[in-house]
Amino acid sequence: MDSDVVIVGGGTAGAVLAARLSEDPARTVTLIEAGPDYRGDELPAELRDGAATELDPTTRDHNWVWDGRPARGSARQPILGRRVTGGGSAINGQVFLRGSPADFDLWAGEAGAAWSFEAVLPFYRRAETDLDFGSAAWHGSSGPVPVRRFGEGELLEAQVRFRDACVAAGFAATADHNAPDATGVGVVPVNNLAGIRMSTALCYLELARDRPNLTILGRTTATRVLISGQRTCGVEIGREGAPERILADQVIISAGSVGSVLLMVQSGLGPARELRRLGLPVLADLPAVGQNLEDHSVVRTSWRVQDGAVADPAAFRNQMCLRFSSGGFPGGNDLKLSVSSLSWSYPGCIDLYTGVQAGASRGRVRLERSGGRLVASVRSRLLDAASDRRRLRDAVDTAIEMGRGDAFRGFVTGQVSPAQPVTDAWIARVVRSGLHMSCTNRMGTTPDSVVDDTGAVHGVEGLRIVDASIMPHLVRGNPMATVVMVAERIAAFLQNPA
Repeated sequence: MDSDVVIVGGGTAGAVLAARLSEDPARTVTLIEAGPDYRGDELPAELRDGAATELDPTTRDHNWVWDGRPARGSARQPILGRRVTGGGSAINGQVFLRGSPADFDLWAGEAGAAWSFEAVLPFYRRAETDLDFGSAAWHGSSGPVPVRRFGEGELLEAQVRFRDACVAAGFAATADHNAPDATGVGVVPVNNLAGIRMSTALCYLELARDRPNLTILGRTTATRVLISGQRTCGVEIGREGAPERILADQVIISAGSVGSVLLMVQSGLGPARELRRLGLPVLADLPAVGQNLEDHSVVRTSWRVQDGAVADPAAFRNQMCLRFSSGGFPGGNDLKLSVSSLSWSYPGCIDLYTGVQAGASRGRVRLERSGGRLVASVRSRLLDAASDRRRLRDAVDTAIEMGRGDAFRGFVTGQVSPAQPVTDAWIARVVRSGLHMSCTNRMGTTPDSVVDDTGAVHGVEGLRIVDASIMPHLVRGNPMATVVMVAERIAAFLQNPA
């Protein structure tokens, strides 16, 4: 089988790329996805239903599970990668938050002017139909992804009380978290329509899948990128137990911040020392592959509520968030506080959860041999930087003050967790990954980068990476909207290289 372009990974970015690149009938595109590929009318309930997320047991069949440790001294946490067309967008919490302009000041400084806020805004707009603010200059009104906000009558009681608590604490209210200058508390923008999770598989791939120039191979694993000299010539795949080769002029890896590292290393592309340790050939020495991992931290505080006051499990439980500034990080909005109307850990409770959105800590993805194959371990090291520890502790204190305040009185009946004073040691034990891993194949021009500003891998012709792993820095907000934007931005470059 031959193809002009092979996309490895049918996740959030891969589905966008397959749909956009196959718009040219003269270009043949093959999309490879290790998990199942469902047509829209075949989606199982756990993927169609917007209330189920990657943390629900019903979705586990559609996840990779890697060994993880959020911080030094913390308990291990399974790190989940998505294994289905649509990837994270087919399983996640559907929060469609954009990055802040300050994020793209950093991006432009490291990856060039093509990634300034002014340069990426048209691609955020191209991706969406904002059903509330589509007429605003910074929003889109004709893109594939419908974006909306819950109306006042749809808000659960815990969400309303949380908003009241934030306003009482002096935080501003915002109607549109995706406005360039937004800060404060407001309803989150979501890619959920009539209770259905609007993944990139539904919004992009479903419209393109019957094109004669697009081939989608579900339940197919790419084992390595084929390289001749310093040029990509295709991929090796495993399908129904038989190895095959697909020859292609261009290969795009879109397997996520862990999966893309795994495939790069399996292909002999990565830190030379690590490749030799694993007994692999060194086809390109790329020291930054698997390094510079950024993630969002999560610490939950849990609160018992009146009998019968927790949300129906079928309800959308995260409708509101507060984005605010610690005062000690450039650009602000470096902290986030949200409420879940149904606790993940304690029956009859709600969770207030906090996180650092712009961290200084850096982790890594490391590969080991196990049973004759390579396996990944993720060490996020979320609390390595003293500034991250301080800001997270202050954010947890803010959450506890709110939970004990007047806005929750008569609804909350007691604090369940923490059952002890908040200390750095307690935070280190309970901190979790936000499952927003990024930056492990980061863009730039320096030795600690892997790809250039078009996603092209340094030193290997015809090979690109397009997913969250190429972000120079993780954005201040859930990354899905930005991953879609990155895919739109690079697809546009490939469609019109000049």
